[in-house]
Amino acid sequence: MQHRYVKSREDALKYQEHAARLGQKPLTAEEMFKIEQNYKAVLARYGKDFRHSYGWAYPALFRHNLLLKGAKIGFEHLQSAVQVQHWNSYHRMASHAVHPSATSIRFILGLREKIPLILAGPSNADLADPGQGALLSLTNATAALMTYEHFLEN
Repeated sequence: MQHRYVKSREDALKYQEHAARLGQKPLTAEEMFKIEQNYKAVLARYGKDFRHSYGWAYPALFRHNLLLKGAKIGFEHLQSAVQVQHWNSYHRMASHAVHPSATSIRFILGLREKIPLILAGPSNADLADPGQGALLSLTNATAALMTYEHFLEN
């Protein structure tokens, strides 16, 4: 939850950089000061590694892998820590539709095979695998939450 202050600062700095070109008013000095205060407070509380994209996960990941000390945390580290790296190929496949690449021109989720067109919006075709993945993730998240609650009670 506290990592939102890191992301807010990132967003604010980018917004400030481009506000004029967007025809928008930049954030005020007061607003930027408050954003910086919050950012510095979470870094003081959680350490300098908290400033990275996955900095919120650093303490838990470091407990699992001491080699991560000082390393930049990536999505693959999160997958490995919770032992779901075997799902990576499905994640990459789904990402082609969200983060277009040359692959997405020829391979599009949501289209039946051998239909020569480019999908221009959402589709409900072939949702079994993503649905199953979503349910497995929800089950895992629920189990983690229930385990966490159990620790709080004891």
